[in-house]
Amino acid sequence: MGYLDQYTRLLEEPCTMTEVDLATDADVVVSTVPCVLIALYVNVVFSAHAVNVLNGIVTNLILPASLAAGTHIDCHNANFTTNLSINSNDAATGKLVVFWRAL
Repeated sequence: MGYLDQYTRLLEEPCTMTEVDLATDADVVVSTVPCVLIALYVNVVFSAHAVNVLNGIVTNLILPASLAAGTHIDCHNANFTTNLSINSNDAATGKLVVFWRAL
């Protein structure tokens, strides 16, 4: 199967949508298994805290503080080989929607 066929298949398959409240006092595990990160969407504006997107304990992406509601980030079907977690902080505010699919 060629790259274009794989990409088309990924676009056609349904994904899981998980909303993460950034005010939680612990990392939020979105997927406990390897997965594909499709996109991120900011539902509620971020406070003055950056947000880390983690593959296991490794930070793969840092979202800037004060990110505006309505911001869409295409993650180009990035593979997360361990799990997918969002680093939250009980002093932070904001909500992030994660679009992902288990591998």
